Amino acid sequence: MRYFVDISSVHAGSWEPPRGVTRLEYNVAREALALGAELVRFDEALQGFVRASLPAHFGRAPDPVKLLLTGSPTVRTPFLRRRIVKRARALGEFLAKGSIAAPETDAETARRELAWLLAHNYEFLPVTERFELAALAQALAPDQLCHDFNYWVMGERERRASLKESTPAEPIDFRFEDKLLSLGAIWKPTYVTSLEKLALQGVTVIVLIHDMIPVTHPGFLPTEELDRFKTYLERMLKSDVLLTTTSQFSQKEITRYCRETLGLARDVAVTPLASSASTNCAAASAKILDASLQGSRFVLMAGSFEPRKNQKFLIELWSSVAPRLGDPPALVFAGGLAKASYLKELQREARDLDRVFFFFNVDDEELAWLYENCLFTVFPSEAEGWGLPITEALDRGKYCLASDNTPLREADEQLVFHAALQDRRAWMDELYTLLSDPHALEKRTKRVREMHRTRTWADVTRAMMAL
Repeated sequence: MRYFVDISSVHAGSWEPPRGVTRLEYNVAREALALGAELVRFDEALQGFVRASLPAHFGRAPDPVKLLLTGSPTVRTPFLRRRIVKRARALGEFLAKGSIAAPETDAETARRELAWLLAHNYEFLPVTERFELAALAQALAPDQLCHDFNYWVMGERERRASLKESTPAEPIDFRFEDKLLSLGAIWKPTYVTSLEKLALQGVTVIVLIHDMIPVTHPGFLPTEELDRFKTYLERMLKSDVLLTTTSQFSQKEITRYCRETLGLARDVAVTPLASSASTNCAAASAKILDASLQGSRFVLMAGSFEPRKNQKFLIELWSSVAPRLGDPPALVFAGGLAKASYLKELQREARDLDRVFFFFNVDDEELAWLYENCLFTVFPSEAEGWGLPITEALDRGKYCLASDNTPLREADEQLVFHAALQDRRAWMDELYTLLSDPHALEKRTKRVREMHRTRTWADVTRAMMAL
């Protein structure tokens, strides 16, 4: 029997830090390789799967950008406009000096990557201001950006999304009794059709349905995305593929939907997840140093910037608790930039608070450092399929305050504080206790470190491949 793992979501190898789904896909694929599996991706042109390989720089910037940014200020933290311009000028001077020693092709690649980095990570600014920043930073000469920087940004985003591997694409000839793991949240009809056909041919196709949030919390997705997910879900439920999900809560939601909506009964396996934050090379980035977090006390909330993660709830709690403390620690939010307008809203909410930092598009090394050095973590999410930030915190021996819903309780091993989001008094009391009483935090942290049992991605991969 041959084993295949689909890495369609990560095969392009963008420098952009991965979100939860692609991290899961990447980590399982990495472990599956060690177990003898082959990696594949879906090719739209061929309407089938072709061989693939893991990107060399997953979760971190490629070397040309590192060459450019080494020893220079980070450009991925939102600042007041004056500070952004100052940093862009500094980068421009650095690039001018660095280009002398770097080969011309490397310098040009670095310029282009920096232009994209500025355009993409400052997307909360008007496009004219982002063009100005790129020009000040000498990221790319204006005449090379076409006449309209906005068109260049859109074109570059499309180009990066459609990057293909250098090897010629030859469709995989799947055989009877082969096994294919599909782990990405890909709802395209052509992709689903391909999985259905393989299952009918006798290939064991295992599909991970991450969660039922589009159905249980439809307000967090656009209507067209909800419709696309329902179509995908119903086709998978009616097909011959095997299904797994990450929690018993999601399993019950899937089987209930199947019974009540389709009148069918389906078996759905449960495969709990491991930690997704890198365990290697934790490093304090320039923006961490700029915030003076090294050697300082701070509380961490990890999670993409979108309303579902509920960062606003923590800001409101912090506004009530911090004034009661003589010397409150810093508060750090770190995650992917899922919704730029929501990040701007959070920044407005926190403008009157001291030492509240928003780090978006953090890479693996930064996230690992933040977990390892924080006092504890908070995760008041409104809806999750599993709750990776809880698992990540426990793996680093850190206590966590989390909302009270079933998937998050499955991730906590009874080592985490839980309260309903409506019970603000319970949240405020626990938060104040941890910030005002070092012995209370020490006691809770000690219990985590003594009782937590780490689940590895190798464990997850073996469980999925055995389905």
